[in-house]
Parts: sequence; structure tokens; C-alpha cells
Amino acid sequence: MRNMLYSGLARSIGFIPQGIAMLAISYLVIHHYGVETFTGYAVIASVMLLIPLNSLGVGASLTQSIAANGVGDEHAVRTGLTASRVLTVSMLFLAIVSTALGLAGVWPELLGDAAGANTFTAIALVIYAMSFVPGLGPSVLLGADRNHVAILGQSLQAPIALALVGVLILGDFSPDWVIVVPALAAFLVNLVTMGLSARLTGFPWARVIARIPSRAKFPGARIRSLSGPMLVTSLCLPIAFLCDRIILSHVSTTAAVADYTVVTQIFAPVTGLIVAGAQPLWPMYTRARARGEAGPNLKAVLAIFMLGTVLVCAVLVAVADRIGTIIGGDEINLGYFLPFVTAVVMCIQAVTYPLAMSLMDPAGARFVAICAVITVPCNITLSILLSERMGAPGPLVSLIIVSTVVQVIPVSIFARRRSRSGEEIALS
Repeated sequence: MRNMLYSGLARSIGFIPQGIAMLAISYLVIHHYGVETFTGYAVIASVMLLIPLNSLGVGASLTQSIAANGVGDEHAVRTGLTASRVLTVSMLFLAIVSTALGLAGVWPELLGDAAGANTFTAIALVIYAMSFVPGLGPSVLLGADRNHVAILGQSLQAPIALALVGVLILGDFSPDWVIVVPALAAFLVNLVTMGLSARLTGFPWARVIARIPSRAKFPGARIRSLSGPMLVTSLCLPIAFLCDRIILSHVSTTAAVADYTVVTQIFAPVTGLIVAGAQPLWPMYTRARARGEAGPNLKAVLAIFMLGTVLVCAVLVAVADRIGTIIGGDEINLGYFLPFVTAVVMCIQAVTYPLAMSLMDPAGARFVAICAVITVPCNITLSILLSERMGAPGPLVSLIIVSTVVQVIPVSIFARRRSRSGEEIALS
């Protein structure tokens, strides 16, 4: 449990500067460049989350290998080599496709009325692609029980983005450059985190990267048993859960996109705390299964996560509308219903994320992947229908319904069926 406490503490340390930076970015962009530039910034941030090419499940295999065998184990190094090769191909694919679509001038048509300039959208996604391989740094740190370091490193993203926005404003740059900020901040943070993972754990990143082109001479490890299901999940869940701004951009109004973006920014630190606290459960359950032991008491873990989330969200619901007014003035109107449904989504995450961390073995990952495949059409269809009628709350209400029915209930039943941690359960 010590690693969970360290991770939670690290997230808490980064909570205030990260939250302030995110809200300050919204304030500066809205007041200096306007709501249209802000929605373009929000849409490109969503596109980055939607594109599932930055992990492809390979980071999970790297974490699993390091947790089970140690960071200096040859199998772990070969797993890192395979993961890096996969993400190098992914990087090249996204860079080529993004450039081609930019040259064709179709990005605004693909992303809707709230999208930013075509050329700068293409540039942003090329920069984002460059962050894929460095993005394996947190996977190494998590497997080596240094997740709190990864969290502290990742918490720099919003402050770096704020600094970049400040440079654009002071330098009187075109508002189109704002679109590049999320991608550039992500790239810089991933480089820092990769460097920290090499220095603190001794993982030989320089050797791994040098061997990427020499596949015949330096073979990697087979990682399909876990990375395959994780790939399916990484492809499905972003599409199912993170395309809300794009759906709103197409079927609702620019104001709805702005309101949705601000309220999710206000609650984003809650998600960060949930993820930070739950991630150390992964190597804990992995080591327990390797020793034939039971992991932490899941009911107690879920109760702690739920209680903490409810307390934090109650405060945020009370102050969210006022914060929105401070950020955007009359342009942002959150009320109480929109923050309330966002808080319910946070409570659902407080259940689903620890559950998922307790199932990080091939059998558990396969079941989670099956749920993810079912989730995609359900959530997208319901989000479109509800967004047309409700505006900004629509995607969140859809998320509550679909997550409960397709994620929380079946995954809870699956986890409860295990007589001990790591027991295989037939899925047929």
C-alpha cells in the first residue's frame, strides 16, 4: 500500500499547480484569442486522446515484465525493444497520415466546426507522434515501483502548456499556434519522463533505441498475450469515451464544447488522483499472482476510492459554476446539473479503474477488451442522441449509463468470480 500512498501524494502535490495551469490556459486563451481558438485547442487535445496509436497495449507488457522479473532482466529489456519498435512504426504511420490529410486540407471537415486551422492541426499531430516512444517512460517507472516519479513528471504537462501559451501571447503569435501547444507539451514531458526512468531505474533506453532498426540482429520479446487485449482496449475506449468534444462539435454548439471543456478541466484532477492511486495496484497484483497469493482486498480498495471521490466531487460541484464564470465570463455557463453529472462520472471511474488494475493478466485483460468492444457503438450512439437534445451534459449522461451497464457490472461480476488473484476464468 505504500506505493499507492506515494502515488496519491505525488498526485496531490501536482494537483494545485496542474489544476491552476489548466484553468489559467482556458482563461488566457479565451480572453486573449477568443472562444473559437479555445475550442480549437480543446478539440486537438481530444484528438490526441482519441488517437490510440501512442500505446497499442505495448506499454502494459513492458510494465508487466518489469514488475514480474525486474528492470534489469533481459526479457524486460527485450520487451522494451519490441514495444519501441511497435511505437516507432505507429509514429511514422500517424506522421504520414496527418501530413497527407493536412496537404489535402480536410482536417476541419473531419473535426467539425470547432476545429482549428488545417495546417496547424497537421503539425500538432506530427509532434504528438514524436512523443510515442518517449511515452514508454512511465511504463518503466510503474513496473519498477516508481509510479510517483512518473506522476510528478506528467504533472508538468499543464504548467509547460501554460508557459507555451504565455510565450505565444507575449510574442504576439497568431492564434493558430495555440493548436500546437498540447502536442508540444506532451512531447517535452515524455522526454523528461523517459530520462527519469533511465536515471532512476537503470533501464537501458539508449541501448534499446539504438537496436530498434536491427530486428534480425536484436530480436525482441513476444508480448501478444497481454498487449493484444490491451491493444483492443486502447483502440476502443478512447473512441467510446473521449470523442465527446468532437460529437458536440458536430451535433451541438460551440458554447456546448466550451462548457464541456471547462467542466472536465475542473474535474480533471479528480481523474488524475484516481489513476495515480490505482496504478500501483497493477504491479502489486502481478507480484501476488506470481507468488500464488491474493492481492489487496478489492472491496476495501473500492470503498476507499469511492469515499475519497465523493468528498472531493461534492466540493467541486458546489464551486464549479463560479470557477467557470471566472474563467470565461458570460461565455461559460455551467450551472449545477453539468458539474453534477461530471461528478457521477468521476465516481464511476473510482470503481472501474481499480477493478481494471486488479485484472491486469491475460485472462482479465481479455474480458476487459470484450467489454470495451461492446462499449464503443453503445456509447457513441447514445452520446449523439443525447448531445443533440441536452448539449454539453449529453455525452456525460451517456457515459454514466454505458459505463455502468457495460463496464462496472460485468467487470465486477468477473472479478468476484475469481477464487484467488490470477485464477484463469474461461470466457467461452
